[in-house]
Amino acid sequence: MLNRRELGARGEASAVQYLVTHGYQILHRNFRCTAGEIDVVAKLEANAGPTVVFVEVKLRIGELHGTAASAVDKRKQRRIIASALHYLGQYPPSTEEPGIRFDVIEILPDNQDSFTLVHHVGAFTAD
Repeated sequence: MLNRRELGARGEASAVQYLVTHGYQILHRNFRCTAGEIDVVAKLEANAGPTVVFVEVKLRIGELHGTAASAVDKRKQRRIIASALHYLGQYPPSTEEPGIRFDVIEILPDNQDSFTLVHHVGAFTAD
């Protein structure tokens, strides 16, 4: 039986695989700075131009304490936004003003080897 950390690592790997399969280029995983951590930083090319996507990956084994997406509360959003600003300062985009987006991917384990993923595109904004 996997412990929670191992299960989380497998879930995050599944989220990365999902993003790559859907056309995202992974720029960084587990970016850390003084403001916090961002699980995945990816880029998505679209007709409107590139978008840098900051992804919070949340694992939930049950919904006793709410959904995984609901765990990304205002406090957590502020930390992710602050971390994203650090990221953009450290790794300035090489293209003209890219779009910026904040997504949440919920990981719901079906068993130790498979997961259901729910991708919340544009889950919150930096307003």
